Amino acid sequence: MILYTNEIQHLISVQIHGNDHSVKIGIHSCVENYGNDHSVKIGIHSCVENYGNDHSVKIGIHSCVENYGNDHSVKIGIHSCVENYGNDHSVKIGIHSCVENYGNDHSVKIGIHSCVENYGKEKSHLFKDLICSPFSNFTQN
Repeated sequence: MILYTNEIQHLISVQIHGNDHSVKIGIHSCVENYGNDHSVKIGIHSCVENYGNDHSVKIGIHSCVENYGNDHSVKIGIHSCVENYGNDHSVKIGIHSCVENYGNDHSVKIGIHSCVENYGKEKSHLFKDLICSPFSNFTQN
């Protein structure tokens, strides 16, 4: 089945609440921008919400990405959920992964079926393979 341009336009819902300089390509996608957005978003059945400055690249299939602070990261996921509550300068690549950041995060996260939660300053490299054991760091280094 081939979707023509006018048919694809009916499948896209875009709401812009701030400055938007991005490129959005999606089928059945919902993109909401609440701050400055300079990113590229390509998604199928994806939902992306930006609540702060966003300079990232997001490519996802059935992915949900929410940004609550400054985000300069690259997110590539399949069925992934990534939430950022603080400054995030990391690279996240996951399949069925859930990553939540509650503080400054400068780490690299690569996981398959992994669950990683950061509650403090983190500058480590985390790799989880086919497990879901939460990692919590409540201490300030």
